Amino acid sequence: MLVLDQDDVGLAARLQGAELTVTAEGARTAPGGPIDSATLRGRSLRLLGYTNNELTPERRAASLALIAEQAMLGTLSVAHESMPLRDAGKAWRRQREGTATGRIVLIP
Repeated sequence: MLVLDQDDVGLAARLQGAELTVTAEGARTAPGGPIDSATLRGRSLRLLGYTNNELTPERRAASLALIAEQAMLGTLSVAHESMPLRDAGKAWRRQREGTATGRIVLIP
């Protein structure tokens, strides 16, 4: 199985053998798929997606409680950098361009 960014999906579909499984998640995916019809006709493809919207309220609450617990214990870390709030425009640009190293946290 390959996990790819949106720009790599079409190329991987053309280069792979008979089977390819693509897993797409959240913001990493694009509004449209870059797989052309010739590739679809010549291969057996499985496209998998994921959404938190299918979680039951109980499962969502349990997941959030676990994440909060691990964060309080200090066992979770998130790649981020801090920037002053006055640089919000620059921060948004860097996120959009993909030049930020993880999330950017704006500090008032």
